[in-house]
Amino acid sequence: MQATSQIAGGARFGVDRAQWRALGKLAIPLMLAAFLQNTYQLVDALWLGRLGTDAMASVAVSIPVSAVLIALGGGLAVAASTLVSQFAGKGQPEQIRKVAVQGLLMSFCASVLIGLIGMIAAPFAIRLLGATPEIAPAATGFLQVTMAGIVFTFNVAVAQAVLRGRSLVRDALSIVAATVAINAVVAPVLIFGLLGAPAMGVMGAAWSTLLAQGIAAAASTALLFHDRRGVGLRISDFVFDKALSARFLKIGGPASIEQSVSQMNFVMMTVLVAHFGAMALATYGIGIRLLIFAAVPSMGISLSTAVLVGSAIGAGDREAAATAARMGARIGFIAGALEGLLIFLAAPAIGAAFAPGQPMLQAEVTTYLHIAAFSYAAMAYNGGMAGAYRGAGSTRIAMWLIMAQSWMFQLPTAYLLSRHTPLLAHGIWYSTPIANNMTMLITTLIFLRGNWSRPKA
Repeated sequence: MQATSQIAGGARFGVDRAQWRALGKLAIPLMLAAFLQNTYQLVDALWLGRLGTDAMASVAVSIPVSAVLIALGGGLAVAASTLVSQFAGKGQPEQIRKVAVQGLLMSFCASVLIGLIGMIAAPFAIRLLGATPEIAPAATGFLQVTMAGIVFTFNVAVAQAVLRGRSLVRDALSIVAATVAINAVVAPVLIFGLLGAPAMGVMGAAWSTLLAQGIAAAASTALLFHDRRGVGLRISDFVFDKALSARFLKIGGPASIEQSVSQMNFVMMTVLVAHFGAMALATYGIGIRLLIFAAVPSMGISLSTAVLVGSAIGAGDREAAATAARMGARIGFIAGALEGLLIFLAAPAIGAAFAPGQPMLQAEVTTYLHIAAFSYAAMAYNGGMAGAYRGAGSTRIAMWLIMAQSWMFQLPTAYLLSRHTPLLAHGIWYSTPIANNMTMLITTLIFLRGNWSRPKA
């Protein structure tokens, strides 16, 4: 996909029609894929909820640990997508194949190392998070299986990033949809012991997810070997490239730190909320689930913007890259604002749906959503801009932005407002829109300077 092809056509709301089509062609399948990916945990929660509170708690306590460790390798996928889109803009298919190979090799090495560390450290990490003796064994087992499957998780992330960089998103979406369906079917069989299988409880959810991820990894990697629907890999291509691996680390390192900081921010916010008891935790848990789903459009826009910007940078057209960045941020802001308005208006109904028969919790959820609604526009705008920075290879900018949002704005604001004002837990809720809107101002200033789109070594 040449960047110059994305800037032709008539204008519509200040953005060329071709750009709207290009973004929509990428963003819609990516949004659907992100939505489906998020259903893994929802499916597990649906079935495990029938086993009781301990089963749900054992999974919940293991998620922060696995999320932080998985995030450490997330930068490899960002690097793969960035490099592939840039080489696509340059019209260099041979380099695209090399990127795919290095991504797969590096993801395998990283996943084996992180997976082993995670499996060994699992009992200590679960204990450190305060798991009770009743849930610690199941939580430890669930985390260890998750860490064993991290090799598949990393493989899928990199393979799909390569396909995304080549704008081959429909086949990637089909793989995600198929594996989510497999997990939805296999999970209850293994959890409850249906069809002659042994009842494995919490571990059944872990093994069904591992099976689905293994199938996704095999299918995604096989697709890369296809000439038209992949990148035409050959077994002979699998040779280590020192120079290209160094570029992976230069781009992917900051992206991994960025994702890890984001996950650690979630852990720290949970600790702050826990100070105010079960009601606050329940409210935050519901709110975060909604926030994750509300972030799906932002994620799709961010990923597609990264591809368009990377292609433009590869073609040497910085103006086209800037135009794509403005488009992603603008569309993200509008979509986020509409989302925020809908959530604000529907907050009482959402509270009633998630907390039936619990009027106090319903009221708290409504308050949380009324406050959080003012963060969605800025969140989606920031996602579009961050995607542009990643597509240009400026992953350090995206890293510093998430660090500023987490450590300069959100966590200090949450602590001060909750501990030193009458707002109490509501002060934590206010920290989300404050942090997102402050970050929006900073990322706009960085964009206006223009340094982000300069060619990277």
